[in-house]
Amino acid sequence: MRKNRFLPAIMLLLFIIALILFNLRGNSKLSWQTHYLSDSADPYGKSVLRNLLEKQVGDTNFIEINIRLDGILPDTFDRAIYVFIGEKFHLDSANQAALFNFITAGNTAFIATSDIDGFMISDLLFEAEAFACKDASGVWRDGGFRTLTDSVVTLGAVPNRFRPFSRRPTLTFVGEYGVEPYAWQYFPDESFCGYTPRLLGVLNEDYANFCVFPFDGGELYLHSTPLAFTNYALVEKDRFAYAQWVFGQFWGRKIFWDNLPARKDSSSGGSSSPNAFNRGPLQYILSQPALAWAWYILLAMALLYVIFRAKRRQRVIPVLATKANTSLEFIQTIGRLYFNQNNHKKLAMHKMTLFLNFVRRQYPVRAKISDADFARQLSEQSHVPRELIEHILSLHARIRNKPAISAGMLTDFHRALDKFYRTCK
Repeated sequence: MRKNRFLPAIMLLLFIIALILFNLRGNSKLSWQTHYLSDSADPYGKSVLRNLLEKQVGDTNFIEINIRLDGILPDTFDRAIYVFIGEKFHLDSANQAALFNFITAGNTAFIATSDIDGFMISDLLFEAEAFACKDASGVWRDGGFRTLTDSVVTLGAVPNRFRPFSRRPTLTFVGEYGVEPYAWQYFPDESFCGYTPRLLGVLNEDYANFCVFPFDGGELYLHSTPLAFTNYALVEKDRFAYAQWVFGQFWGRKIFWDNLPARKDSSSGGSSSPNAFNRGPLQYILSQPALAWAWYILLAMALLYVIFRAKRRQRVIPVLATKANTSLEFIQTIGRLYFNQNNHKKLAMHKMTLFLNFVRRQYPVRAKISDADFARQLSEQSHVPRELIEHILSLHARIRNKPAISAGMLTDFHRALDKFYRTCK
């Protein structure tokens, strides 16, 4: 009888030992998951490129970002470039504003990802007044990228552009069990409607995968093939030359390197990665030592519960406190913040951004704000007098061209916008 009491404990001990041995054995193998970890020597890590860039610019000009963009990316000209290479790039409103301010200050952003938030790109290009037709905005809001499924692709520059590689390098996707089909992403032709990005690179000679969007002072580079910059890609001479050509345009700049393998902080959702099947949740957990140990401990605790049948207790019913309405305190806090800053121009420009977003969502106006026909189209759609819209645009132009504005001008601008909101239909 006493031997039977010790049997569950012995079984549990053997199970834990087996898990430890399995974990130690698994750590000696390379992982072929597309995790894009900056400090990983795995085939699809980014340690080779990270070390090369850090060595090229020096420690003082290589700033690593581990969490958020706001508070780290400068909003003034710094001759800098923000670099992100990963599976997914989705930003919340605060990070999106930080990236936009960084670019429009005259800096550069390079984003290589196979899953990007199309709504974010649409908003950035709209704020920069890059759209001249509504079709391009719709393409980005539908996801932006299109898919080419194959196991091997070629990388190259568009014709008549200088490149240091004599032939187009090939990129083969290799998974845990050898060569596998992969969902390569590219930009459809419709995404270039209405504005003038420069097409820089292609997949298989026909599919755009690298382009640059000029902003007012800065540039946004988008690359839809992040695998081209992983350790596996850079060990081959031609693919290394390709990466050297891509980053050769940014030599000598301060680099803000994003260590995150994926940015998933966008509240707008977004499509799931087309290559999600390449790394399931459990595979990713087991590839990370800390998460793997947490998983094993969880299994051991579950086994303990099953063996010893933990006592069942009635769940304590919590006392829910009445939710307080803190809207007024929030408004007062924001009001004090802007009052203490005493930056009337910044507040006016924020209000104009909100106004343009409202117009874009409510009315199908095809003209840009700088077009003379913008006021007429918006007046016809919103049933607001054209004189009021022209007055708003005139005030905005005056505010934008002044280094600072008075409280009276801010008040006039607010009243004009408020009248538009109360009048529009």
